Amino acid sequence: MKKYSVASLVVAMQPKEKTLSIQSRPYELKTERKADIIISVSSDSIREISDDSNEYIYTGAEFYRKLLDFGGMVLHASAVVLDGRAYLFSAKSGVGKSTHTSLWLEYFGKRAYILNDDKPALRLINNRFMVCGTPWSGKTNNSRNEIVPLGAIAFIKPGIKNVIRRLCAEEALPLMLSNTLRPSDKAVMLMTLLDRLLCCTPIYKLHCDMSMEAVECSYNGMKG
Repeated sequence: MKKYSVASLVVAMQPKEKTLSIQSRPYELKTERKADIIISVSSDSIREISDDSNEYIYTGAEFYRKLLDFGGMVLHASAVVLDGRAYLFSAKSGVGKSTHTSLWLEYFGKRAYILNDDKPALRLINNRFMVCGTPWSGKTNNSRNEIVPLGAIAFIKPGIKNVIRRLCAEEALPLMLSNTLRPSDKAVMLMTLLDRLLCCTPIYKLHCDMSMEAVECSYNGMKG
C-alpha cells in the first residue's frame, strides 16, 4: 500500500481509480513509519455507482470514521483560509457554502484560499483545533495538503438581509451533529470531541444572500 500524510497522520491505502489517485497525489509520503490508519475498500462494496465514485466515497468514509480514534472529525463545509486562520461555512447541499467562500476569494484576493471545499477534517492537535486538507473534497479537487488553525464556523441559511449571530453550545450541537459522520460505535468519542470544540470555538448562524456585503457581514462577525 502507498502511504499518505493526511491531518498529521500516516494513512495507508492503494488507490486504483482515477479520482482518488489524482486527489491523493499531493498527500503522498515516503516513510517507513507504521500507518496510523489503513484504508481498504472491499470488492463487495455497493455497485450501483461507478467503481471510481465507489472507491472515492467509501475510502473517504472509512478515513473519517477512523479519524475519530485520533481526536478528529469531518465537517460538511467549505473551508476558506484568510490570514492564517480557517473559517468554515456549512450548509445543506445547494444552499451556497462554496459560492460564499468563492466570494471571499474575490473579496480578499491573494490573502485567501480554499483549504477544502466540501469535507475538511477537524483535529485536536497539541490542545488546539486545526483544520486539515484531505484528498476527499467533494465534486471538485479543491483542497490543499495543509493544516491551519481553526478560526470559526458558520452555518449558512439563505436570507434577504445579511445577519450573523453567535450560537450557544446548545444551539450549535445539533447543527454540528447533522453535518458530520456519526458512526454508532464511536458515538462517545464524537460527543467528547464536540464538547471540547464547542467550549473553545465560536460558532455562528449566518443568514445571507450571495453578495460582497454577505462577505463583509460574515468576516466582521467571525474575525474576533
